Amino acid sequence: MSLISYNIIYSKRKTVALIIETDGTLSIRAPRRLGVEKIKAIVKQKKNWILKKVKEKEKRKRFIPKQFTEGEKFLYLGREYELNFVDARLRNVIFQDEFIVPVLKPAVLKKMLEKWYIARAKQVIQERVKVYSDKIGVIFSKLRFSKAKSRWGSCSSKKTLSFNWRLIMAPLEIIDYVVIHELVHILEMNHSKKFWKKMEEFSPGCKRSKKWLKDYGYLLNI
Repeated sequence: MSLISYNIIYSKRKTVALIIETDGTLSIRAPRRLGVEKIKAIVKQKKNWILKKVKEKEKRKRFIPKQFTEGEKFLYLGREYELNFVDARLRNVIFQDEFIVPVLKPAVLKKMLEKWYIARAKQVIQERVKVYSDKIGVIFSKLRFSKAKSRWGSCSSKKTLSFNWRLIMAPLEIIDYVVIHELVHILEMNHSKKFWKKMEEFSPGCKRSKKWLKDYGYLLNI
């Protein structure tokens, strides 16, 4: 197991959970009564599974950073559009089946594009939340947008919904899946059979969408 570094996090939980973090390391959440030797035995027993998951995580990390050059392609609602520079004093991105932007330094251009994406994410996701909250028959308290690196959405016990703005780069079907997922959590604050039954009712392709995010979510970035 020298190939994998891991740390143990003790808590009041009753079971052991193996979690592969975004950096490929292994975190083990365990009950306080469980000794180190017992945990080592569990890690050894799960060695093949851990190595497989680490490889999957590393594969998803292979995102090539954008260079912000002429003709470079950026995702929006599941499709790629080219970056087109114009010699003009634009203050905002113009989208017309391509991203029209002024000639600026990459760091400045990145902030400009991010601002555009966030604005579009707020508009589109708010609309989808309204559509599906009515369909499911639930009421949420607040809607927020985040820059989380490893979470696409969340629902708090106070019914506050949070969504990652990078979702706006995904196909609408994927956005709907995440929206429905968090709205269903208002009814079921877990991932029980009852939860997934509700998911299948309002998002028949939820398993496919979940796999899409797992396989291609790393591409939703700039």
